[in-house]
Amino acid sequence: MLDKTPIKVHMTRSTDVFIALADRAAYSGKVGADSFVSIHTNAFNGSASGTETYYSAAATNPHTADSKLLAQKIHARLVKAMETKDRGLKTANYYVTRYNTVPATLVELAFIDQKSDNSKLASPTYRNKAAQAIYWGILDYYKAKGYDTSKYY
Repeated sequence: MLDKTPIKVHMTRSTDVFIALADRAAYSGKVGADSFVSIHTNAFNGSASGTETYYSAAATNPHTADSKLLAQKIHARLVKAMETKDRGLKTANYYVTRYNTVPATLVELAFIDQKSDNSKLASPTYRNKAAQAIYWGILDYYKAKGYDTSKYY
């Protein structure tokens, strides 16, 4: 979806191969990124459900305010699209948000080990809804930063 905009996309990986966390965080600087979005599924013994989005408030990331804004914009779109429990916007010391050199967020789409959430994650319809929500959230972020994103919605 982002390929249809002026936003250049750089994936830290496109296959199921582990990339060290330090390498993931450093990659954004290496490619000259303006923002960093890390997408995950959560797990907690099948007893938790919902969507949560993280950013770092640590002093090691000089972009706390923009990281929070990016997280807020994506989270708002994602909870609505996925129809999941809103577990909120949270701060955490995840490596890829704490040590990034650009505004960074980590998104937990839903809980893969919880039946209802897993059904959504397994559904092509909901995966598309999640992708669309992240896309719109990124556009919302850049709109809030003063860019004209209106023709990409």
